Amino acid sequence: MLIRLCDGVTLWGKIAIIERFCQDPSPIVRDWLLRFAIDSDGLAAMYCSLLIAEKGHLLDALAVPEIDDPLFLGASGIISGLLDAGAPGGDISDYADGQAAVEAWLTQAEQRAPLLTTPRPATPWRQTPGCPPRAC
Repeated sequence: MLIRLCDGVTLWGKIAIIERFCQDPSPIVRDWLLRFAIDSDGLAAMYCSLLIAEKGHLLDALAVPEIDDPLFLGASGIISGLLDAGAPGGDISDYADGQAAVEAWLTQAEQRAPLLTTPRPATPWRQTPGCPPRAC
């Protein structure tokens, strides 16, 4: 599965993988996209945040009462990328659910503010929640 290729891939290689994943994302791939696709790689955030938000169902993922830390951190990177006005991959004004997603993220942020100042560790694909051992 292509998700195995993501460990250690950066910049344009990562963007290519994200774009491929977004063509027809399974639930496992959507989980990976929302949690781990956007990290310290600013290029992926500029080019892929809108695509990930739409194909990963960001609003649906944030609209539950409680989310896990990797999802919150991943959503934070996606929201940050969307708020980059004029980003080449699209910005918040291009995202139909943009306002609702930001509001849902803010609701989650009220409970998790300390995470925003904690450096994000790299998480290998093997630790992706819901990923069966043989599927990933």
